[in-house]
Amino acid sequence: MIEIRCRKNIKVSFEEKEKKYITKDDVILTLELETLKGADLSHIKLECANLSDMDLSNINLSSSNLTSADLSNSILRSANFHRETLMGAKLQNTCLIGADLSGALLSGAKLHGSDLSCANLENAILKYSRYNYNTIWPIGYNPVEYGAKLSE
Repeated sequence: MIEIRCRKNIKVSFEEKEKKYITKDDVILTLELETLKGADLSHIKLECANLSDMDLSNINLSSSNLTSADLSNSILRSANFHRETLMGAKLQNTCLIGADLSGALLSGAKLHGSDLSCANLENAILKYSRYNYNTIWPIGYNPVEYGAKLSE
């Protein structure tokens, strides 16, 4: 069983077959899954969710909302973040190798030490996102051209 915790007054919704989990109070979202690896959590709202230190390889979070979520130190290899909202998300030291971030909104995201090699960043919005010298970008990708700021 997996619990995802969010801040008070944040709406979280999840639908699996006929099950729905929606709350507006202190949130504990319980999923009857052994792992989120490869799970389909597309089109859900997980603002401020704590998904740090997890293996989320191949997860589908397309068209979801992870504004201000903590995904630091997580493995997101080949994850689908197509058209995902990751504004202000904590992605420090995260493995995003081969992830689909096409069309993702990463404004204000913290990318320090993340590995984005082979990630699809086509049409991703990086304005005001932060990275450091340990951040690995796809070959030939210049994050400054897309609004990312180098910071330590």
